[in-house]
Amino acid sequence: MRILLIDDDDLFLFLTERTLKKATCLKEINSIANVEEAKNYLDSCVSRQIPLPDIIFVDMNMPGMNGKDFAHYYNQKFAGLYPGTKLVILTSSISRKEKVVTMEIPSVKDFIQKPLTEEKLLSLI
Repeated sequence: MRILLIDDDDLFLFLTERTLKKATCLKEINSIANVEEAKNYLDSCVSRQIPLPDIIFVDMNMPGMNGKDFAHYYNQKFAGLYPGTKLVILTSSISRKEKVVTMEIPSVKDFIQKPLTEEKLLSLI
């Protein structure tokens, strides 16, 4: 399984990578600190005919393009081509309204609260 983490918090990325590497089902984890870089990464995967990650975790609250904006972008550009990839929104918020609105985006498969643990990852598989 390949995972892409998109979050502007370097400490979160470091700790989450470290935690998830314990999961035996993982083949690869890529961490990216902003959405623009993530868009370039996904475009590069497509142009080089490299499979997209199996799961993309994106933080809801980031400067510039946030997780919901990224989900709309992903839904328009990649979801139809890669229906097997799961897009999951990560958040430290507990806003029910935010969750409901975001889950209406067809490509969003789940909306989970941080921290991302091995147990949460396994529940998505």
